[in-house]
Amino acid sequence: MNAQPKWCYLLLCLLTSAFYTQGQSHHNESVHIQTEALDKQMAAMDSTEPIIEAPNSVFVVVDQAPHFPGGSDKMLDYIIENTNLPVETDVPVGGKILVQFIVEKDGSLTDIKVIKGIKSSYDEECRRVFASMPKWKPGKKGSHDVRTLYMVPLRFS
Repeated sequence: MNAQPKWCYLLLCLLTSAFYTQGQSHHNESVHIQTEALDKQMAAMDSTEPIIEAPNSVFVVVDQAPHFPGGSDKMLDYIIENTNLPVETDVPVGGKILVQFIVEKDGSLTDIKVIKGIKSSYDEECRRVFASMPKWKPGKKGSHDVRTLYMVPLRFS
């Protein structure tokens, strides 16, 4: 009677071992196939092939960020020279305004929005100043100019 349970136990161990190793080989093949697919995707991202995009794609991450002609210091000078702050009260208004816009392929600014404002009159003046800016250097993905979402924080004190 003792021989039969030992054989059953041994047979059960062998079957379990066979299924386990077969599952492992399929698992390893699956990992290998997935790794190859990932390697191909990464290689495609690194290639210098032309960018395939929908006509109105807006990029958030680009190889070269858009910028105001002359850089950040010139942009700050432009904002200071062209801003006419509203005089509504004797108490100055302070705070941060976050302006978001799209730099188009030709460098023009569109879809100008105040994401975080402090007072509607200040927010509208910021929109006006950004709408009047000269064309920027557009963002680049590879060697191609692309539409790029951009944000500029401004602090008033």
